[in-house]
Amino acid sequence: MFDTTGKIKFSDTTLRDGEQAPGVVFSLADKLRLAAAMDRLGVDEAEVGSAALGSEELGGLRVLAAQGFGMRLSCWCRALEEDIYYAAKAGIGTVNISFPVSDILLGSMDRCRDWVLHHLDSVLPFAAHTGCAFSVGLQDAGRADRGFLERVIRVVASSGAFRVRVSDTVGVLNPFTTAGLISQVKSVAPNLGVSFHAHNDLGMAVANALAAAQAGADTLDCTVNGLGERAGNCPLEELLFALRFSAGLPLEWDPAGLSALCSLTAEASGRPVPVSKPVTGPMALRHESGIHVRSLLKDPLSYAAYPPSAIGLDGHAFALGKHSGAAGVKAFFAAQGIRLPFDEVRRLTESVRQASRRLKRDLDEHEVLELYTPAFEERYAQKGKAPADETAAS
Repeated sequence: MFDTTGKIKFSDTTLRDGEQAPGVVFSLADKLRLAAAMDRLGVDEAEVGSAALGSEELGGLRVLAAQGFGMRLSCWCRALEEDIYYAAKAGIGTVNISFPVSDILLGSMDRCRDWVLHHLDSVLPFAAHTGCAFSVGLQDAGRADRGFLERVIRVVASSGAFRVRVSDTVGVLNPFTTAGLISQVKSVAPNLGVSFHAHNDLGMAVANALAAAQAGADTLDCTVNGLGERAGNCPLEELLFALRFSAGLPLEWDPAGLSALCSLTAEASGRPVPVSKPVTGPMALRHESGIHVRSLLKDPLSYAAYPPSAIGLDGHAFALGKHSGAAGVKAFFAAQGIRLPFDEVRRLTESVRQASRRLKRDLDEHEVLELYTPAFEERYAQKGKAPADETAAS
């Protein structure tokens, strides 16, 4: 479970906003597996669907609501009474009611600011009447007129909503403007819960989420693997690592559970994890540079922001290629149970570099061993010994 010291909650929207990524469709079985993995990990809330998608979606919501998860389950709703009604009927106890608030978004929907204020006055009392806990989402809040935004927030604060959801819908905020926006929301409604919903269009979703938390947001929205529309949402796994290893919060999680959740999501979504993705990418803890490898062999944190154990790995992975040094080559053969004299390490290091230049990539284990074997056999043939004798002696 997370140890957030009662300050920050995590609301995962993989099963709603993540599924809005083009081409991603979760079956009910997928949603059940993913929700169970989130619950085991300790996610505080999972937004598990949208009431606007019809009877099949609502049927899935009923099944999810019946599972008895420890985390809060919520449903995304348009600013329509019927969406709220059907979500409540499906047994989902929390609804996230979404209103566009920027002029550009309202204009694209043939709506205006008066439409927002009118629907706030009619829809929010209906939500309160259903008995559901309700949160009000402000779409594109980062581009909204600040004066209008304050009017909306005051209405939300007086409506019985437990939270306002501030959305950077197209990812244009930066950490400085995010902090300013959240501070403004808190100053207008200091007793209202605030969540921040970040998109990653400009690559700042995690940084913006940290800024939002520092400015007073108590809930951070995220998706597993950053799954979502366009460039995706704030990635849960990167957010956790940033909060702990950059911001210094005392968060704890099960590394194996986090890795399993990320793998399940990649499989169910058909979106493989990019090789250089922070935290979970195959290259995130893989090193080739001789200087880096030499230091990492002495101290695993010398060239790393976090220990490999945080993501469930035993240690760093070392590649052998153009930039490898003697320490990496020596360590590779030592792991094979072979101790080498210095001159042989130096010769093999140069052979590895030359082979890597020729192949334009690093070498796999068998290719490295092939570089060693001919010299290995020749040396012992000259001594009149079998190769096995040296291996045993070492």
